Amino acid sequence: NVMITFNAKYHFKKFNFVAHSMGNQSFSYYMLKYGDDSVLPKLNKQVSLAGNFNGEVDINGLDLNIHLDKNGKPNKMLKEYRDLLSMQAHYPKNAEVLNIYGDLKDGTHSDGRVTNVSSESLRYLLSNHFKTYKTYKIYGPKAEHSELHDNEKVTDQINAFLWEL
Repeated sequence: NVMITFNAKYHFKKFNFVAHSMGNQSFSYYMLKYGDDSVLPKLNKQVSLAGNFNGEVDINGLDLNIHLDKNGKPNKMLKEYRDLLSMQAHYPKNAEVLNIYGDLKDGTHSDGRVTNVSSESLRYLLSNHFKTYKTYKIYGPKAEHSELHDNEKVTDQINAFLWEL
């Protein structure tokens, strides 16, 4: 575990985490297992970029017909999403979250790979176990899944959030 190794060497109390795409899944599983471990550093700020929490665009470019109710709860929960539902119990209530995702404006309501609803499903997973929760939605061609991390507006949002610029 990288966090255990780094903590043993550098002795830090909190950390910020930025993840793109499947990195969000990996981090979610980390939080499930270690999020409330008293020996490890605590999450301070999390940036989720193009998080695929509850599915991706299907092979034909159509969405999965998943919608969120007024509380952000998906009407359908894929197995991978259901596996993460207990994450809130391990998530620090004083963590800040920035959820960034893209919409190509081509009718798929996605960044070409991950549906907006899938990215927006993070909020329900955390179920108000956070200090702040912000979203930033990018539109147009520069909102494409693999382009998001190279988008200057996205970089500016991440820097402002992490370093309070």
